Amino acid sequence: PFRRTILRNGKTFQPFRRTILRNGKTFQPFRRTSLRNGKTILRFRRTSLRNGKTFQPFRNTRLRNGRTIRRRSGQGRKAPQGSGGGTESPAPQGLEGRKTAQQLSPEGPIMALWSSGVTWSSGVLWGPAPPAPGLQQLAETTNHVTKMKRNYYYPRKVSEQPAWHFNYADQLTALGTSLGLVPADVTASVNDSRHLGYALGAWLMAVREFGPGSTGQVEVLKFGTGITAFELPEFMPPTPPAGLTTVLPGALARIFRYVQVIKGMAAYTEGMGLLLGIVGSEIPAPPPGSSVPPRITLSLNQIPAQQQVLLKFFKDGHAGIWIESRRGGGNWEFVAIATQSPYTDARPLANPTQAEMREYRAMFWDNGAPNGDWCDVARITVSP
Repeated sequence: PFRRTILRNGKTFQPFRRTILRNGKTFQPFRRTSLRNGKTILRFRRTSLRNGKTFQPFRNTRLRNGRTIRRRSGQGRKAPQGSGGGTESPAPQGLEGRKTAQQLSPEGPIMALWSSGVTWSSGVLWGPAPPAPGLQQLAETTNHVTKMKRNYYYPRKVSEQPAWHFNYADQLTALGTSLGLVPADVTASVNDSRHLGYALGAWLMAVREFGPGSTGQVEVLKFGTGITAFELPEFMPPTPPAGLTTVLPGALARIFRYVQVIKGMAAYTEGMGLLLGIVGSEIPAPPPGSSVPPRITLSLNQIPAQQQVLLKFFKDGHAGIWIESRRGGGNWEFVAIATQSPYTDARPLANPTQAEMREYRAMFWDNGAPNGDWCDVARITVSP
């Protein structure tokens, strides 16, 4: 009842696009995932804990009271010096935990509490209470590692997909226990993958070979000669892999969802992902000074006011493109720096009642500056 569907592997599909796995993980709409320990994985690389604390991208942390703790790359300033000949003053009693405040406040020297016993001539400033010692770990600076962009892991060519499915099934069988996955879920995903490997490989090849021969036999039936009774050919599928059991439709979609479960396990590593084939190959960075220009195409989008120009492009590993345009054979003018395709040029017509010819050109944009060669000029007519 209530539009719920429970599968044999323990997975439950509930209304409002929710899916509950046997391990307690819940997939909710808007790309949210609730774990069994109460942690919620949100969009845009955010994570909410049960205590209300939210970890945001760029290593920021938002507390339950609305306060946001930001990570800084610099170190705090040194503590103020005493007046005794430039030597460092001894730390007043009650300020042993001030290193935490020093790391979290690099804008100025540390401050003492009004009740810490510090005198006005000690050279230490008075100020608010220090933050909790538990925040020191969040303030520590780590080196940011830039990962190379990768291609999508699932093969686009049908001829390469059977090998991917059989490798995924074999490696998942071997790594399922070390990853801490539920054995029943592993068995179900392996069965899905072996079914797809068989269907996309040996079975599909046999079907394609059987088709032309069957067509030829129909022609023999229509116009052939002879004294032997005619019989239609019977399709004999190849032998499937041993141990296959029946599966429901949607096997590939289930595998894609389970890949996200695998990558969310605490024991998962990128090396395991490479063995499973769920990590795509690295996209090499464009060579320095590459003279290959960007590829752009133009199309029109009609809105009530006038037509807009949609500029589609390929970044080919670059950060974005630098776009320039001219109208009516005039001077080239800068339009925008686009990092996502397509870019929409919504500039109004020079004459609201008259169509105009627009020309566009682009070059790649990296590290805050355009580079490379201009692409070929593309032209389109924009009407009111």
